[in-house]
Amino acid sequence: MRREMAAPVANRLLALLLGALVLQVADARRRSKDVEAAAAALETLEPSAAALERAAAHIAANPPPLHTFQWLGEATDAARGHKRWGHTLDAGSGANSMSWLCGQPTESVVGVTAAKSMRRKMKSKLKYPCKPVELLAEAAKSGQRPAGRPNVLLVGNWFGADDSGKPPLTEHPVYTAQKFDTVLAEYLLGALEHFAAFNEQKLMDVLAASVVEGGLLLFCGRVPFDYPGPAGYKNYSKAEQIVLDTERIRDASMLLSHQREYREFPPWWVVAAIEERGLEVVKQKEFRNVANLEYVTQQLQWAAREAKTVPCPALAADLIKHIDAVQAEADADEILKREGAAFGGSYCLVARKLPLNGTAASDAAAVSGAGGEAAAAAVAAADPAAGAGDAADGKEL
Repeated sequence: MRREMAAPVANRLLALLLGALVLQVADARRRSKDVEAAAAALETLEPSAAALERAAAHIAANPPPLHTFQWLGEATDAARGHKRWGHTLDAGSGANSMSWLCGQPTESVVGVTAAKSMRRKMKSKLKYPCKPVELLAEAAKSGQRPAGRPNVLLVGNWFGADDSGKPPLTEHPVYTAQKFDTVLAEYLLGALEHFAAFNEQKLMDVLAASVVEGGLLLFCGRVPFDYPGPAGYKNYSKAEQIVLDTERIRDASMLLSHQREYREFPPWWVVAAIEERGLEVVKQKEFRNVANLEYVTQQLQWAAREAKTVPCPALAADLIKHIDAVQAEADADEILKREGAAFGGSYCLVARKLPLNGTAASDAAAVSGAGGEAAAAAVAAADPAAGAGDAADGKEL
């Protein structure tokens, strides 16, 4: 009887042992696949040879970047833990930002600008292969960028049709086909009031949505100048007063010519907006700005151009007269001519988009640049009216 009872028990124990062994084998195989997947994903963290070669050649042929860019590059590499920049979006592109990105091992850059003057500046300052290609109808249909030319420029407005009726760039296939390993927004938020007022929250949505999980958002802005009032204004040095006067007369000239002026946002506002959208600020620094005679002169020249468009001739004449007076004060100021006035500031930060899955394999895959290839296919279907500018098809800047 005991023997008869023991047999089923032994069979059950054997079945349990075999089941446990099968589970262990399956678990070992799964772990092995996870390790292989993680290792394969980590291999993608190295920049391609072509990206490294382009970056080295650009650095050798161009002056060092601004100190803010120097810090931002070091902070980005430190936050990422590797050198791969992958597919990059320059959300408010200019000659300085595009040139700096060309000195990084990016696989490609999609630049965006609403300023035709910035487009012209990029055309005159940037050299091949950094200079971006402006893809229009025929170039877009081919689905191919010119050989050795990884960078693209989209000209238009993020949020609304521009003066020629082009749809917003959020609808452009080259943008919508992919998310980006790295997104740069350098002095973009402050320009939004002029180009697309009341869209600050939408801009932060676009920036956050454009970053792949585990990817980085790089953000730079200017600390707003003080509004000290008449009594507080008297406490500033003469050089500081000239800088403030320059800022105010430029903005006044824009307003009186029926344009919106630029509007800067403080770093605390940007940090809060970024964190609300599922990103974590991992690096941040503020910089003290120095305004010298060259800076003041450039801003006053800008103010004079705007003042000449004021509809009232008498008011325009008075504005220009005042601009000339401020310029004369600046020309006579020894501090502005020598070291400049340390006045105002700017800030930069690096934020990481938090991944939904925290495993090594998913984190590595998130920054592997997947989706960048989809942009090449999207080029083939790009609408010629979707932010392409008024140049000939495939014209290079």
